[in-house]
Amino acid sequence: MSSYAQASKTSQQTAKKYITQQQSKVGKARIKSVAQDEIRAREQIHKSRKLFVGSLAIILASMAAIIAFNAFISSAQVRLDIVEQKLNQAVITNQNLNVEKANLSSPERIVNIATHQLHMSVPSSITDLQQVNPYQSSNVKDASVRSHAQKSNGKYDKPAGSKIAKSRHLLAHKGR
Repeated sequence: MSSYAQASKTSQQTAKKYITQQQSKVGKARIKSVAQDEIRAREQIHKSRKLFVGSLAIILASMAAIIAFNAFISSAQVRLDIVEQKLNQAVITNQNLNVEKANLSSPERIVNIATHQLHMSVPSSITDLQQVNPYQSSNVKDASVRSHAQKSNGKYDKPAGSKIAKSRHLLAHKGR
C-alpha cells in the first residue's frame, strides 16, 4: 500500500468517525428533543390531571354544601310547620275560650244563677242614689275640712291627717 492509499484510508476512517460522531450528536439531540417532548407531554398530562382532580373536588365540595344546606332548610321547615301547627291550635283554643267566656258572662246566665241557685229576687223598684261628695256639703263644721274642700275646688281628694279623719267621723254621726 502506498502512502497515498494509506492516507486515503486514514482520511476515510477519520471521515467515517466524524460522520459517526455527527450522526451520534444528531441522534442524541433527536433523543434529547424526543425525551424533552415526552417529559413536557407527561407534565402537561400531570397538570391536566391535577386540574381535573381539583375541579372534581370543588364540584363535590359544592354538592356536599348544597346537600347540607338543603338538609338544614328541610329541618327548619319541619320546625316551622310544628310551630305553625301549635299556633293554629292555640288560636282555636283561644277562640273556644272566648266563646266560653261570653257564655259564662252573659246577663241571662247571671240572672238565672242569682234567682235559682242563690235564691235572690229582682226588686220591685230600683232607686238610684245620688253621688255625695263630703267636701261639698255646706254642713261641714270643721274649718280645716272646709278649707281643704275649697283648695281642691270641690273635687274629692283623699285627705290625710287626724283633722280630716275627725271631720269624717263627725259627718258620719251627723247623718244618724
